[in-house]
Amino acid sequence: MCNKLKSLFVVVYDHNFIGDELDIDKFAAILDECPMVGILRGLSPDDTYKAAISLWNSEVRLVEIPLHSSTSEDAFLRSRKWKTSSNVFLGVGSVRNLTDYSLATELGADFLVGPNLNLDVLNRANQDGIFYLPGVMSPTEVAMVLEAGQQYMKLFPASIFGPTGVSQILDPFPDARVVAVGGVTLENISDYLERGAAGVGLGKSLVSEVLGSSSKPEDLLKNLLANKRN
Repeated sequence: MCNKLKSLFVVVYDHNFIGDELDIDKFAAILDECPMVGILRGLSPDDTYKAAISLWNSEVRLVEIPLHSSTSEDAFLRSRKWKTSSNVFLGVGSVRNLTDYSLATELGADFLVGPNLNLDVLNRANQDGIFYLPGVMSPTEVAMVLEAGQQYMKLFPASIFGPTGVSQILDPFPDARVVAVGGVTLENISDYLERGAAGVGLGKSLVSEVLGSSSKPEDLLKNLLANKRN
């Protein structure tokens, strides 16, 4: 799926790339190359940055660390220190409202992901030039995002719809581009992509493979993502 697996990561201790510009066009191009967002939720700060490095090295260029755990801020800041390329991006997830938005931007997030659709956050992100992927779970919310001028959104939880449901919710909205999150596994990635998802978000199943495997991350991801849609 990620067709040129190679190291994107060079360790440079005295500089890191934070707040890198990620607009919708660049987000779309990244998903086209490797349609995956790695979601690092509930890990220790040490395991979080190690997993982030492994994913970046394997051409999973979009890594999200959700808010609202006791260690999420520390995990983000540690991972940010190891982000030494402008070709990879570190985002903050679970951005529910403007309070979360302020925290995420203060931390230096490259992009924001919401579990819900908050039009105030969408409007503020547009004003500030920060890419925000809002969460939707109904045709009404899909329409609201499109009417606000954005094509990309997070379908959450995708397990409610399943791969077939993704194609059905997209039928009346051909301009919508959804990233399926929640219930997506290593085994059903290709099913979601074949049914029209622009990308998928993977958490526990991907992280357990990356941290628990004796394989090199590059080889592991190459095998896991071998069935990229054409």
